[in-house]
Amino acid sequence: MIKINYKKDNNNDSIMYEFINNDLIMKWFTDRSGDLYWVLFTRNFTPNHEYDFRIDKRSYKLYSIIENIYNDFKNGEIFYQTEIDSSLKYSATILNRNQYIRDMVREIYNTNNDVMTWDSDEDSRLHTNNIKIFKDDNDFIIRFSDIIHSKLIRVCFRKNRSYYGSCSLPFFRAYESFENKNYSEINNSNSEIQENQKIKSLQTKE
Repeated sequence: MIKINYKKDNNNDSIMYEFINNDLIMKWFTDRSGDLYWVLFTRNFTPNHEYDFRIDKRSYKLYSIIENIYNDFKNGEIFYQTEIDSSLKYSATILNRNQYIRDMVREIYNTNNDVMTWDSDEDSRLHTNNIKIFKDDNDFIIRFSDIIHSKLIRVCFRKNRSYYGSCSLPFFRAYESFENKNYSEINNSNSEIQENQKIKSLQTKE
């Protein structure tokens, strides 16, 4: 299973999540401007290389959150009705049918191979790191591609001014869903029992 650590960043009043999968470490955090980052570290980093962060159903918490991101783009559901102020005249259905949103979703999610790709908002899209999310059998793969050639792979999701506009919402939703969970007991036996029950439930549906 993937080990999950977290710590409070008092400078930004936010939480950094660390996901450890053998030699790969993925971190999620926000900066002072509210932009979100996914960063991949590895002990033996090779520039201009791709690294696959594999997530199986044993890591149910992270698996289900990545599955939500994937399905949001697959189904074109960037906006949720529960997140829209009831005083506004627009519904989530109308917003999701907006032509710009639909064009961006098509650019991110390739229906020919069911792979979604996000180019980092941090640099020029002609020269920037990216991630791909896709399924391999029943596992999810987050593939980090190094283009910048640093000693880590950093991918940015801008809260505002993203090239993809509001399509960064599912990634922020994923980060915030972790904030709403209590991870102080993530490794205790009761938690593991509950996770195993969820995994068995998923397997019976396949």
